[in-house]
Amino acid sequence: METKIIEQGTFSKVGNEFFPKNFHTPYIKYLILERKHQLNKPKFYIIAKFKGNDIFISSLYPMQQKNQFKIEYKKEYFTLTIEENQVLINPYFTAKTNSMS
Repeated sequence: METKIIEQGTFSKVGNEFFPKNFHTPYIKYLILERKHQLNKPKFYIIAKFKGNDIFISSLYPMQQKNQFKIEYKKEYFTLTIEENQVLINPYFTAKTNSMS
């Protein structure tokens, strides 16, 4: 069974790292990093640390709400909300079409 690298849920956050609150799945840690040279890309991005590998997840595309971003991994779209001690990841749906975009 393939491990999902990114999925919806509530994650514990410490500094720029976040990780699943439950450990029923193999341990994955996420890092929010800042690009040194933006080159027309968003300032921040996410990588996952899994089984000794760094896996690029997505750039963080700012949304209208403060600390809320749109992310995409393998054609799956999510909203990512950064709070003081946690990160929330939910499926991204457009209000008009009730579909992902």
